Amino acid sequence: MIRYIAAMLVMLNSTWAIEINGKFIAVVAHLESGGELHPNKAVGDDGDSNGAYQIKAEAWECCNRWLRANKHKTWAYKPFVNDPAISHYYCKLYLSLKARELHKVIKDRPVTHMDVYAAYNMGFRGYSRIGYDWKRHPFKAKMLYIRAQMSK
Repeated sequence: MIRYIAAMLVMLNSTWAIEINGKFIAVVAHLESGGELHPNKAVGDDGDSNGAYQIKAEAWECCNRWLRANKHKTWAYKPFVNDPAISHYYCKLYLSLKARELHKVIKDRPVTHMDVYAAYNMGFRGYSRIGYDWKRHPFKAKMLYIRAQMSK
């Protein structure tokens, strides 16, 4: 089943200028839980974000809606947010969905990995409040780290 989801994600990403790949997902994991001894068990935001990718239940449910709409298996937030393989796919799907949303609103320039991470990290509404400008992200060092890692 996970292979089918991976195939759907490749198709979903194929029309966009940026690739939501393993390298980018590893960067997200590093930024979200890189200092944790056991990142898959990490808990943040007063218990609202969990796992290596610090995914919130609302983001997980967003992915489940997309998976159900496309007739794919879904997994419950708990305990699977802490499963390395399943949370990786949910992170990839959520990043892909954020990229798709950003491509609809950012018309004057290409969408970047920094944009996608900012929408992931701040929420789409939060990112819109700073004008979809990753340079205005409250943690600009994270944005610069992404740019450096993805340009290698």
